[in-house]
Amino acid sequence: MRQQAEQTPAQRTHLLEEAAAVLKPVVDDPQVAAPLAAAAAFSLATCYESLGRIDDAGQLYQTLRNESRFAGTVFPILAADRLSDLDELRVRLRFEPGEPPAAPPPAPPTTALKPASEEKPQITLPPELSPWTTPSGPPEPASQPVDAPSP
Repeated sequence: MRQQAEQTPAQRTHLLEEAAAVLKPVVDDPQVAAPLAAAAAFSLATCYESLGRIDDAGQLYQTLRNESRFAGTVFPILAADRLSDLDELRVRLRFEPGEPPAAPPPAPPTTALKPASEEKPQITLPPELSPWTTPSGPPEPASQPVDAPSP
């Protein structure tokens, strides 16, 4: 029924209430095996969440987390996770009629840097500044030793 409620929005509330009515006796029956009772309690708590009964869902999640008979199942972990999210569900969103707010102005463009492997700077010196060339071509090797200037 819970799964069917997700597929037919028109009857959603009715089907969730019906699913909760079926699950509640299973959860309350002490003769039901712990894994089945835990699964029913978790499913019932999610029904309560969907119906907006957040406090009821929270109580069931607390029970799943704290009762020792559920310790060997995965449900205490799942319940602890859901408990951490319940405060967000308590806040009701309100949608105002009308147009959505204007979008903020676009941010100024940023200059993307290329990774060093892609960026190969090209530095070109004029020939008169290049240490490897002279106006007449490459330098000639020194044919005579150069004396250091005298002091």
